[in-house]
Amino acid sequence: MINADGLDYHVVTHGVQESLKVDGLVCEVGLRAGGGTAYILQALKGQGKTHIAIDPYGNIEYFNGEHNLCRLDYTNAMRDQCIIDIYSLSKKLKVNFLFFPLEDTEFFKRYSDGVPVYEEEKKIINQYSCVFFDGPHATAPIEEEVKFFEPRTIVGSVFVFDDISTYDYQFIEENYLSKWKLLEKTNIKISYQKVVA
Repeated sequence: MINADGLDYHVVTHGVQESLKVDGLVCEVGLRAGGGTAYILQALKGQGKTHIAIDPYGNIEYFNGEHNLCRLDYTNAMRDQCIIDIYSLSKKLKVNFLFFPLEDTEFFKRYSDGVPVYEEEKKIINQYSCVFFDGPHATAPIEEEVKFFEPRTIVGSVFVFDDISTYDYQFIEENYLSKWKLLEKTNIKISYQKVVA
């Protein structure tokens, strides 16, 4: 298993499993070394779904807490090793995996009308069955991510948030997740499922 840098990945696994009957992409914002991705791919084994991951790397500045803009050594060398590991695992598990080396905001601009997926034919998919928010760890960028993904979900879709002690996840819940129910919560991660269209 690829090393994960956090805890409570069972919340991610359960979230993906809860969303398996929902059409759409499984998306992860923030790939880093690929630990969370490995859990997602394991949960998707044999399900015929596509998992996409978004992360710019390049050791650019990154929000690691509300007001802590810093560089965390998320380098292109880290990206290169992660991509080797993740594509090897996705091949072994037979899960279609697509990597987007972009900031979340760049992804939103370029793929607001959907992601092209090529499997026997071209499909443009603009619906998400599960989103794992593990990119910037500050309220404002996560708010922008939720504003992008929420309208692209349906009943049964799942959101999983990581490192919830570093930002105001209750603000996100109160302002954007009125149609969602709490699935699972630990000190580190929280998940919700959409219950109202």
